[in-house]
Amino acid sequence: MTTDLEAKELPQRISAWLDAWRPPDIKEHPIGVAVSGGGDSLALLRLVTAWARENAISLYVLTVDHGLRAESAAETEFVARIARDLDWPCDILRWSNGQPAARKARLGRHSLLAEACARHEIAHLMLGHTLDDQIETFLMRARQGSGWYGLAGMDRLSPSPAWPEGRGLTLVRPLLEEKRGVLRDWLVSQQAEWFDDPTNQDERFERVRMRALLREYPQFAERISQMIPNFATLRQAEQAAIADVIETRVTCYPDASIDFDPAGLPGARAIRTLGWLVQAAAGKASMPREAMLAEALAALQTGKVEARTLAGAWLVAKAGGVISIYRDAGAMAENTETRPAFDGRFEKAPARESWQPRDWRAARSLPPGDCDNWIALTGTRLAHLCSIWRQLPSLSHVEAQ
Repeated sequence: MTTDLEAKELPQRISAWLDAWRPPDIKEHPIGVAVSGGGDSLALLRLVTAWARENAISLYVLTVDHGLRAESAAETEFVARIARDLDWPCDILRWSNGQPAARKARLGRHSLLAEACARHEIAHLMLGHTLDDQIETFLMRARQGSGWYGLAGMDRLSPSPAWPEGRGLTLVRPLLEEKRGVLRDWLVSQQAEWFDDPTNQDERFERVRMRALLREYPQFAERISQMIPNFATLRQAEQAAIADVIETRVTCYPDASIDFDPAGLPGARAIRTLGWLVQAAAGKASMPREAMLAEALAALQTGKVEARTLAGAWLVAKAGGVISIYRDAGAMAENTETRPAFDGRFEKAPARESWQPRDWRAARSLPPGDCDNWIALTGTRLAHLCSIWRQLPSLSHVEAQ
């Protein structure tokens, strides 16, 4: 249940959060705003517009036509019209994968958004996720057996899940503590239009089923909304600790390989750190499951195996308990030279001081042609992640002045 006061004070709450988040280089490039045309994203656009006008900041609206419904083209044109009315540029991004599965649609959408952000030199992309989305995510992850780390839900800031398209792109969620009903009440007070996506009623999708469950048992939402901040605080502390590990126990090399010293770390922290390192060394958009990581780490640390492959990476136990992580050459995709980054680990760069692979494991998975014309992304990818984690505690529960 929402109140008139919650809706009335919404702009002040969002402006206070945006002021707390505001990065130092925010005026150098536009901020991207992903807008679907639904109430959440259109409320985001209008709220951020007011703040951007006050601070002389440029926005760039991005909207995706998935091509999955006949109405989608008209809906993206509606978003473009709203953007024009607000005097912001807008790109309509068209995707025609033909797959209605929610996960594939999500990854395709993020890839398109990331590519557009790169074209327009956008480093921060705002999304309209709300407290309702957070509660639904909690239920979905709880059903899947997630522990407290996953039950913390979405972070206020996170790296783009698209890789390598989204390298360096930070996702920003200003509405994550706002109720969907409050946003719609505020839109009504502004006499603003929006439309509701009919797929939000399609119970083939798990999120829609969770939404129906919450309508039937509304008391769940209040209880979960009280639990999530506690889990989020725990996860932020763990993320800060993992950032410390990456900055002190991890070495990244020009050949995109990584050394990791897990000695003495708590088991779960070593496993989570290894997951991020495997993802970076393999140039992948996602990491393997924790159970697979735990098994691989235990096998290497106990001497059960000297080396093994995992999720596109090649892990090797070295002297002193160090684990070296390389790209698994046997899992490399074909035609990688045509991609914007060589299998997600390198990007083209001007010729620079020559470098050589550390050993044959790295040599088997180097980019095509002259190595001097490539620069590894593994170190900058991990540094971006740590930077995001360092910012999160200061952005929790910001109070409006």
